[in-house]
Amino acid sequence: MQSASKRARQSASPSKTVVTDPGPCRKQVSCQIQGCTANLLALKEYNQRFKICKEHQQAESVERDGGLERFCQQCARFHDLSCFDGLKRSCRNSLVHLNERRRKAKALGKYSVQVKSTGDCLGNSQE
Repeated sequence: MQSASKRARQSASPSKTVVTDPGPCRKQVSCQIQGCTANLLALKEYNQRFKICKEHQQAESVERDGGLERFCQQCARFHDLSCFDGLKRSCRNSLVHLNERRRKAKALGKYSVQVKSTGDCLGNSQE
């Protein structure tokens, strides 16, 4: 049996345990498309977070929930194909919101850039 002071000293020092078994937290993560067996651990964090393999992320259409859908890059969700214009990867709704933000920022002057060239790149005047 350990004394209380010995337990306190042990808990105060940082643990340097090396974990060799990834445990249940690092099980194989697979794509959310039914029947896809792609291991997402070999892919980027984005693919793991949204549980979608590269193939289905870039596919023109995927059969899902009884209909054809496409993955939206802006929403990071699947939408019905009717929500997209042509082969675009962002749904109309997200593009509308993006354009509204751009127009608002432009009206506030965040996108306007005024260039006054009175010298070279080192600031020396050229007269």
